[in-house]
Amino acid sequence: MKSTELISLQGKYQDLNEVIKKNFAFILASKKKFNFKNNKNVKEDIKLKINNIENKINFILNKVNNNTDLLVEEYMKNINILDREYFNVLQKTFFIKLINDIKFLDDYINFYTKIFYIHLKNNLPISNFINLFEDFFNLIFLNKKVNSEFNKNVYNNDTHKQNYLIVLKKLVNVKFFNSNIFDYIFNTLISLNDINSIYYLCKNTSLSNDYKLKLEKLELESERDKILINDLLTFQVKKQVNNEKKHKIMPKKDSNDIEIENMIEEFLFLNNNEDIIYYLQENNKLIEKFIIKLKKEYNKNTKEKLKIKKLVSDLINKKLINNLPDFC
Repeated sequence: MKSTELISLQGKYQDLNEVIKKNFAFILASKKKFNFKNNKNVKEDIKLKINNIENKINFILNKVNNNTDLLVEEYMKNINILDREYFNVLQKTFFIKLINDIKFLDDYINFYTKIFYIHLKNNLPISNFINLFEDFFNLIFLNKKVNSEFNKNVYNNDTHKQNYLIVLKKLVNVKFFNSNIFDYIFNTLISLNDINSIYYLCKNTSLSNDYKLKLEKLELESERDKILINDLLTFQVKKQVNNEKKHKIMPKKDSNDIEIENMIEEFLFLNNNEDIIYYLQENNKLIEKFIIKLKKEYNKNTKEKLKIKKLVSDLINKKLINNLPDFC
């Protein structure tokens, strides 16, 4: 089977107005109108403006474990999206966040769909978000040239490929994307004999007999490949066990702790000091807590000591902290 172009996702996602409007009663019924601030008279360097938008969006996304309705209000009050160019920046920031960090995937998608819905009502389409999924697949999986500015050296690895497939499957399950997309991705990966990617696309999924027949015909060269495919073929949906008592005794993490841990994890992965600096400038009361958690990471993660020291130096230069912490 020959690899073909990814079916255009344009028009393949379900009508957002019908799918998610039930979740937006607090917006649609509200007498308060969310207005985008107009900064046309402010002459800013475009790159700085884009960086500012990205930082503000990531700042909100790192709090997405909280009530998403409150975060939507915060977003509408604090982020200035006027035109398609900057809305495209927002969509790309959303996409990159998804494939970098899937720990809060359900919360991210819940937040994104609400934001997209509001912008659709303001005649800003989400076509760029959809195109990013298409371009990523063509570039990373099919090794084709694309228009999007993805750095192949950054994203061509098992972690990002797995995250992409998990996110795409989730978006199909919540009817953001049409199921035809799943069919196409599955058949393309089968044609490539990409066992690892097939596994993450189909993991924990009840497959049709047609899918199973295609899996059985794959050329499995290693014992690991055989184990992965057998796991897919023998998967059965397990009955949910009532864990109510177990959940009651589980301690809840402070929301600030989760935010800070997310920020540090993303910093170590992307080496982006600017997001940390912006976060601490907006939340200076959390600097002490941030340093404590950074110290724990410094002590357990020997490979990242130089990166952490550079961050500390930047925090001193920005006058967010006065002196070198004891662990440096």
